[in-house]
Amino acid sequence: DEQLASVADEKLAAENSRDGLAIERDSLRQSLVLAEETLQDEKAQSSAKDGQLASVADAKLAVENTRDALAIERDSLRQSLALAEETLQDEKAQSYAKVGQLA
Repeated sequence: DEQLASVADEKLAAENSRDGLAIERDSLRQSLVLAEETLQDEKAQSSAKDGQLASVADAKLAVENTRDALAIERDSLRQSLALAEETLQDEKAQSYAKVGQLA
């Protein structure tokens, strides 16, 4: 009877151990699923941030290009103004010369 009881106890202990391992396995599977979901979420957030950074970089480049274009236009306008002033001075000088010739 003692041997039978001992075998029954060992069988019960083995079943309890198996059940405990099954519970632990299920818990680990749930943790793995949660970790995979978290990783996917983080990847999605990272991709979104990369997209935002690319948009910011594009916007910065557009601003720099606009600034450069405005600087070129400013320089061109300055040259045109300088040329117009030279032309005006030349015309004034010619006008004074003609007035001097008429007098």
